[in-house]
Amino acid sequence: MINNINIEKLYNQAKIDYTSFNTLLNSEDKNLIKIINNLNIASTKSIFHKNNYDLNLISNMFRSYENELKNCFLNEKIEFQFMFKAYILLISIFIKLCTLYCTNQEKRKYINYFIKLLTESNNILKFTVPLEKKELAIINNLIGEQLYLFSHIYLVDFKLDIKEKDYIFEEYFYNLERISHGYELSCSTNFANNTKINKYEKYMIFLNNSSFLLLEMIYKLCFYLPKVDYFLYKKFRDAIDLFHSISLNNKHKTSKSINSFKNILLEEFILSGKYLNNNNINDNIINNNIINDKILILKSNTDVYKHFIDIIINSKELTT
Repeated sequence: MINNINIEKLYNQAKIDYTSFNTLLNSEDKNLIKIINNLNIASTKSIFHKNNYDLNLISNMFRSYENELKNCFLNEKIEFQFMFKAYILLISIFIKLCTLYCTNQEKRKYINYFIKLLTESNNILKFTVPLEKKELAIINNLIGEQLYLFSHIYLVDFKLDIKEKDYIFEEYFYNLERISHGYELSCSTNFANNTKINKYEKYMIFLNNSSFLLLEMIYKLCFYLPKVDYFLYKKFRDAIDLFHSISLNNKHKTSKSINSFKNILLEEFILSGKYLNNNNINDNIINNNIINDKILILKSNTDVYKHFIDIIINSKELTT
């Protein structure tokens, strides 16, 4: 064990602190950063310094956990269990940070960095430690959650050069695939075999994020590239086909115009948004104000998204 750290004591205190954090109405990221620093078995330095994250320090922290889990797997079963719980708690806290940063334009950039670090660590652990089925399900569910909860916020930069259009559609299709793959991965674990999970609620979050991603794409396309025939691009057509395959009410329909597809997306977005707004989401990671959070994301560019924002705000279907 690194520096003779009592991992059981470290984990129990961190769990108490994180549970307390989730009861606060106005939570700040500095409280989560403090818990992460306390869980860092590799360094006493803060992961956040001079208004910036030290990504190398975070990476080294995860390498230390992976090594310790590998070393104590065979010989220290009790120690391994607490180390694994601390590792899972650490990942959950980073995912919570991602939730907080979804609507923070300045800090939103960190989400992609965090997801890459977490996914890398999860995959390293899976291939270096012979985890049991239950532990593997927890890891895979976390990987899935990271993908379907946050891949919709990677707003693609538009470059108006004609050569860049393929890139634009590839990026949106790739992000939709990430959302879909993440949801399927979590489903395959039965959401880490958590019997308290509302599976329909998870599907509604998945559907809402998927439709939001493509609506954001369409409004941006219509603003910057209104004269382009989007259907000439394979990845655009692929994105349409993929969304139809995962939709709730439009699986067997075809979209032959941008307006017909936009209307289908709006229907599914409003339907899922109504459900999520009218039901208390029983999840410490996800905010209950999932629709309001999306409005805040769109307000980063009101010129492009004004009509989309108005539809969300004024829609009677989203009111309780």
